[in-house]
Amino acid sequence: MERIGIAGLPASGKTSLFNALTGVGAEIGTYSSKDVNLGMASVPDPRLEVLADMESSKKIVPTQIEFADVAGVAAGSTPAQGLGGAQLGKLREVDALVCVLRAFEAPEVPHPEGSVDPVRDMEMLETELCLADLEAAEKATERYRKASKSGDAQQKTWADQAEAIKAVLETGVPVSRAGTLPVPPDLFLITDKPVIYVVNIGEDQIDEADKIEDQVRAAAVGMAGERSESVDAMAICAQVEAEARDLDADARSELLEAYGLGEGVTQRLIRAVYGSLDLITFLTAGEPETRAWTTQLGSKAPQAAGRIHSDMERGFIRMEVVAYDDLVDAGSMKAAKEKGLVRVEGKDYVVKEGDVIHVRFNV
Repeated sequence: MERIGIAGLPASGKTSLFNALTGVGAEIGTYSSKDVNLGMASVPDPRLEVLADMESSKKIVPTQIEFADVAGVAAGSTPAQGLGGAQLGKLREVDALVCVLRAFEAPEVPHPEGSVDPVRDMEMLETELCLADLEAAEKATERYRKASKSGDAQQKTWADQAEAIKAVLETGVPVSRAGTLPVPPDLFLITDKPVIYVVNIGEDQIDEADKIEDQVRAAAVGMAGERSESVDAMAICAQVEAEARDLDADARSELLEAYGLGEGVTQRLIRAVYGSLDLITFLTAGEPETRAWTTQLGSKAPQAAGRIHSDMERGFIRMEVVAYDDLVDAGSMKAAKEKGLVRVEGKDYVVKEGDVIHVRFNV
């Protein structure tokens, strides 16, 4: 299961975003140095209901993404304060980062820097994360150098790799923007992950959302340089989104529409996550359940089957596959088979977005 870390300066609205995505209802502004909010967000997928109706499924199970909301990253953070060890551990374990940047004005919630400036905050946050990785790279280099004195060639290779990473971080550049840098297997970094910038705006700024989003994206592109194609930024109103999360589906849609927030943050952010991590969704359907599964773009049939259960990958024989649109057009799995739309694929088949599959295996 994919895990996404939510980071930002204090009072940026990270936890409001976390609540909007997960519905956990975490308290705001009550962190200790070891607190990490963890929660799951279901990935909206209207195809599930269509397939469940077709197969008379007893339940629907959407695929999920885990979010980890860590304490605010203060300027000059160290492992002992601000971004503490527990938070660092969670951010090093995630697959991608959502960096929350404050654009809303709220005198009752003062900004730690005394003024609101999302571009400045983006630069500060990037600097602090680079410094956290620099400290980790320095310790790793020392550890590998010491171990290599016994003549261990692998330790020397890892020491050289960590040294190269350290040199990049010393210039203030995240590892993700330094081209292809080999990373030792036990050096877990924060800045080598895809980043999605979320600009948290106030209710009175919703009409200016596109303008604010463009300003932040332009600044992020400038920081990214040659790797600007990887920049993703979006403006959201976390407070309204969190309030909408507690409503039923109809009331939620009505509230979001009234504020001009469209489909809402969950759809938009999860789509960005899927894009940044090159993820796709495939589906299984039957009377017991209709379910969505996530796998990496380019996954072959056995690897995708392994996302359902490791036994399926280990004992993979073949996979019956039909494209979702073809199945819906046919009206039923039986009709799809009669029309020759259901294919039998082997181990080299690359699973595609929207494939409806049935795995044959033996262990």
